Amino acid sequence: MLSLKESFESINFKSPLLLSVLGLFVVWFFVFYQAIFSAARIWYISEIFSHGFFVIPGALYFIWRERAKLALLQAQPNYWVLFLLLPFLLLGVLGRSGGIEVFAHIAAFTVLPLMLWLVLGNQIAKVIWFPLCFMLFSIPVGEELVPFLQQITADIAIYLLNLTSVPSFNTGLYIEIPSGKFVVAEACSGIRFFVGSLVFGAVYSHISYHSFKRKCAFMLLAIAVPILANALRVFTIVLIGHFVDMKYASGADHLIYGWVFFGIVLFLLVLIGETFRDK
Repeated sequence: MLSLKESFESINFKSPLLLSVLGLFVVWFFVFYQAIFSAARIWYISEIFSHGFFVIPGALYFIWRERAKLALLQAQPNYWVLFLLLPFLLLGVLGRSGGIEVFAHIAAFTVLPLMLWLVLGNQIAKVIWFPLCFMLFSIPVGEELVPFLQQITADIAIYLLNLTSVPSFNTGLYIEIPSGKFVVAEACSGIRFFVGSLVFGAVYSHISYHSFKRKCAFMLLAIAVPILANALRVFTIVLIGHFVDMKYASGADHLIYGWVFFGIVLFLLVLIGETFRDK
């Protein structure tokens, strides 16, 4: 295995392929710099999208991992990609002129992988399909799922409570027990861990599996596990509130609902994923 220094020294910086990629990144940055800086501000202020800082560097690393295969290929531009590229360029113009940030963000981080596909061609794009798709995680979208996650969390928690002897009543997002009332607020929706789980699931499935079916199966787990785990967290907090007469429920909520909880979710994902990992 080559050391990092040896790998760096082995890079041919005059390679037409490398120069093409670097040139594309320069063009992309100057065209979409406003949308890029706007997205970076969201990554910085929002815990939901803080992973955005690592997506493009991560994608470049995954491309670098395929350097041995890429060295055997030549760029053969696929101009048919223009039919996919043009609508997103128009979306970017609309987002910039209309001040619609989400349009500008979608356009910026969708145009980049499409530009690479256009210039490098199908053969190279087939080798680096994962990092090209992974770049889409840069787009700071997903908060729209908060109401859905709140509702499904409340529904599952109520279902679990009905399996116990704890009397409960729910109205929408409110859960009432004899000891008090709980609400599945936006902070309890689990959106942070849901998005983080998707990003982690994509990386883990790419590294751990060769079979496309197994990759898809693990991504389904990355969707289901954080939702179920978050509902179980809410159910547990309600039980704590019931048995200790609401004395420690709030404290338990802040203790459990944090990176410790997210670590448990990731551990469960890996534990399940290892059972059918490619050998």
